[in-house]
Amino acid sequence: MKLWKASGLEDQSASALCALVESYTVGSDWVLDLDLARWDVLASIAHATMLEKIGILSSTELANIQRELKEVLDQIQLGKFSISPQDEDCHTAIENYLTKKLGDAGKKIHSGRSRNDQVLVAIKLFSKDAAFSVTRAALALAQTLLDFAQKHPHPLPGYTHMQKAMPSSLPLWSASFAESLLDDCAILLDTVELADSSPLGSAASYGTSLPLDRRLTAELLGFARVQGNVMYCQNSRGKNEAGLLSALSMFMLDLSKLASDVIFFSQPELGYLRIPEEFCTGSSIMPQKKNPDVLELLRAKARVLAALHAQVLQTCMALPSGYHRDFQMTKEPLLKGFEIAQASVQIMNELVAALDVDVERCRQALTPEIFSTDIANKYVAEGMPFRDAYRKVKEEIPGLSREDLHRFLGVKTHDGAPDDPKLLQTTQARHLAVTNRLAQLENPFRAAMAALAN
Repeated sequence: MKLWKASGLEDQSASALCALVESYTVGSDWVLDLDLARWDVLASIAHATMLEKIGILSSTELANIQRELKEVLDQIQLGKFSISPQDEDCHTAIENYLTKKLGDAGKKIHSGRSRNDQVLVAIKLFSKDAAFSVTRAALALAQTLLDFAQKHPHPLPGYTHMQKAMPSSLPLWSASFAESLLDDCAILLDTVELADSSPLGSAASYGTSLPLDRRLTAELLGFARVQGNVMYCQNSRGKNEAGLLSALSMFMLDLSKLASDVIFFSQPELGYLRIPEEFCTGSSIMPQKKNPDVLELLRAKARVLAALHAQVLQTCMALPSGYHRDFQMTKEPLLKGFEIAQASVQIMNELVAALDVDVERCRQALTPEIFSTDIANKYVAEGMPFRDAYRKVKEEIPGLSREDLHRFLGVKTHDGAPDDPKLLQTTQARHLAVTNRLAQLENPFRAAMAALAN
């Protein structure tokens, strides 16, 4: 039975609601909500606890509801819980289950709430869980990149405009992505903190005449605070999703750049890096091919995630205040965005850990002209104005020899330079700080969820 349908119409669904309209409005929500069902159950346990406190439920009714909701939770974890198109969503399926099992007590669970704030709180709980998971995976990748830098302290050409530019190093290259990923983690955790407020009890944007204890449910659900203005609770839908997708896009931006670098550095003409065969595919016509399909697909998925972000923004743009069914279309992009980001970070971590380096190809690629700026700086250190030094070296480039030019390696020791002795140490310290921040945010959330489930 649909929650919004009058009881007299329960057996008249064929005439009361055109099947075409039902299919169009429900869409894929009944499938997508399998990802949200666990979080709706936990929020319902918190809501029922609060209803007992304010006298809507008796202690016996609360105990029975908690028992049945935990049974639903077990079914979800075993993959046995189902949602039908007729249910529309997980909220209806769960309430119908409770009503079937408990009768009137099950019918009371919706007191003081709407499906509007139900889906809001379920999405927020899902998003916190997913964001913490992506952050942990990104921290693992950042550490793998730092380990790669530690293992391969070798020079490497640096490029601008896809042309050799100046001497670089493998540690500078890999640690740059580690540092960038740590920024991405900070952005995602900032976004989580901004949205770390409970919308439960806001109902359909206008509150309720029941004396709800919204602070209690916020505490039970591990939120940092109550999301105060009940209209803003609904108006923030889509805004929170867009913020999270924007943060996830930062990860994908970096991963796509890393993917392109690895493809470029591993092409046979350069051969600085070697991608293991298990990350490559072959050609149906060219026996010699080893194609970096994993990395190419990752670049494409980065663009898909950016499009999902734009989709959510456009869906919510210029909507009037209050709930509108348009918001339903923000759910799938969010779920898909987290799925793409999680999978992309994980597979990149596996690939980087398996990368091999051809040290000799790296050194041989440091051809004389790549030291031009270093030679100019040598003249500057001897007192020559830089512009004169620049022009002098420009004229000397054709006659430069590889002899003695490698003496310029290891001399860039200022903060953040290729030869900074504290380069990896500084990034490793930042890694620890972000790891600690993740724990500070995640541990209370995990404890709250465990307390509700047990």
